[in-house]
Amino acid sequence: TSSSSLTFTPSNWDSAQIVTISAIEDGNLDGDVTTKLNVSVSSGSDDPNYANGIPAQNVSVITIDSGTIILPPAAGPGITVTQSGGNTLVTESGATDTITVVLNEQPAGDVTVAIASPDGEINADPAEVTFLASNWDQPQYVTISAVEDGVADNDKDTTFTVVVSNSSDANYTGLGTIRVPVKVIDSRNISGIVITSSGGNNQVKESGDSDSFSVSLSMQPSADVVITLSDNDSSEISYSPSTLTFTPDNWDTPQNVNLSAKEDNIKDSNQITLLTLTSASDDAASSDLSTSTEVVTVDSAAEPGVTITDAPFSLIESGASEILSFELDTPPAAGTVVTITLSDNDSSEIRYDPATLTFTSSNWNTAQTVELNAIEDKIRDNDQQVSLNISVSSNP
Repeated sequence: TSSSSLTFTPSNWDSAQIVTISAIEDGNLDGDVTTKLNVSVSSGSDDPNYANGIPAQNVSVITIDSGTIILPPAAGPGITVTQSGGNTLVTESGATDTITVVLNEQPAGDVTVAIASPDGEINADPAEVTFLASNWDQPQYVTISAVEDGVADNDKDTTFTVVVSNSSDANYTGLGTIRVPVKVIDSRNISGIVITSSGGNNQVKESGDSDSFSVSLSMQPSADVVITLSDNDSSEISYSPSTLTFTPDNWDTPQNVNLSAKEDNIKDSNQITLLTLTSASDDAASSDLSTSTEVVTVDSAAEPGVTITDAPFSLIESGASEILSFELDTPPAAGTVVTITLSDNDSSEIRYDPATLTFTSSNWNTAQTVELNAIEDKIRDNDQQVSLNISVSSNP
């Protein structure tokens, strides 16, 4: 608490007098603080109108915290840490911040101050600053950056420490530790293996047509990453290479894996083989990653066509429905849509739903069904035979 006074006379009563207000550096991270200044007329006025009739007024003053920490707060040997802009904010995606470190009193010898992260969330560059008797009062800058952990773990509040790690001046040993708060903004980046298939899918033919896909990493590792390929049926496909190595320099450069089918001389329809890619690395965030991709082997004896299951069949006007199942015999080219349309020669006898089915390179071998029912016409017209027409079209 402090006080100050202004004096007005009959000759200067209307001349403004200025009061200069300044903040006191308390060396604590206590945030912005609002203080009220009380303005009142003292009882020393000889004019009774002013001595007793003027109510006191309050003026609010906001003190913006400097982000400065002083250890210890008393005068003498100590450390002062100042955050740029009053706080420290860094992002895993690359934005950094700075602090300055300076001694409070000239030391008798060298003093080394270390900056460290107890939880490994941030890096400090340099991690140590050394003060001499000749430069003790010159602030030294330290750049604070976040560590990309490759995990979407939200933003977090953490701290880094500033402490004397070595000193030839006994007055600077045992000062304690300054803990500086820092906010780390998560990049939402997740370490992963990225597979890009040529043409949108992986398809090889026993008759000789090969295929390929490319592999890269989703984020930069801190050490080499070795990716190993394995399969669940080596009788169907071969691939090369079986291992890929990515470094911190080429992590985002795609590497190709070539695929080919093995001719088994068996009419066994098309087969699907699962290729699995797993990683190993000294970078924990990039190790033990795993992803898979399917490879379709087109049988050399297989030709484009439609397989219909559970036909022919009979329907009873008062009975249950029947189900027809449709799937393609071979996958269409990437980007091609195959449409199967159903029609009949007597819509008074049967109904079916849906009347159209759509297949692409991603669902060509997934069965799609059509439900059929006989229509009760309440006419004794004996059994009727209805033809169900199935047409196939593709686009493009």
